[in-house]
Amino acid sequence: MIDENLAAAFGMPEITIVSDYSITDELAEKCYNMGEVNYYADIPVDLQTYKNKFYSIPDFCFVFVHKETREPVGYFLVLPLTDDAIKRYMGNKLSFDTIQPDDLQKIEAESVYNLFFDRQAVYKQYRTPNMARLVFSLLVDSIAERARKFSLCNYVLIDVYKEFSKMIAERMDLGLLTPHKYTNGLEGNLYGGVFDFKKFKGLPNYNVLEFVYNNMFSTEILKMGKDLWVEFKKN
Repeated sequence: MIDENLAAAFGMPEITIVSDYSITDELAEKCYNMGEVNYYADIPVDLQTYKNKFYSIPDFCFVFVHKETREPVGYFLVLPLTDDAIKRYMGNKLSFDTIQPDDLQKIEAESVYNLFFDRQAVYKQYRTPNMARLVFSLLVDSIAERARKFSLCNYVLIDVYKEFSKMIAERMDLGLLTPHKYTNGLEGNLYGGVFDFKKFKGLPNYNVLEFVYNNMFSTEILKMGKDLWVEFKKN
């Protein structure tokens, strides 16, 4: 999807939003070359691995492009991960630079899935509450679209290394779970929680999310879901 207008409603008329399969190879490479972006916790990520993450399951990936320069000013790379992968991440047995194809969860009809905020990078001038609200609105659109086939979000995990990621996690009302050690010994923090559509109340598209989640059939499907942090602590 390419949206020239939505960001204007959040005070950023100069931004075009590119998402899902509209993220081209060229745009993914531009994101990779955004200076601080190709390093996370001082760990280099090779270009092909980086692109593969964009292309694997791009349902929840968003790039923000400046209309005049046609260069990205930020992006969010969000991946569906299996229950096992989420719990291994919680236990420092998996990290963003060691995720494998088998860790990704195929989103199927009438089932639940988990979302992991793998990487997010935004230039300093756009690390604002308005950008956070825009990201949440895009996320709500994507989650609501999957819910049309009763594919429902179960759990959200965010790997926090920088302040903007922390703001995103806290504004989603996710709890601080545990410190997370990267493969180079540096440390960040994991925030997570069971997905609750009511936490997005106040967004312009909230009513759509409420419609697809607040019904008897969705309630039955969500019974398949689990609090993965509670499960992890039991083992």
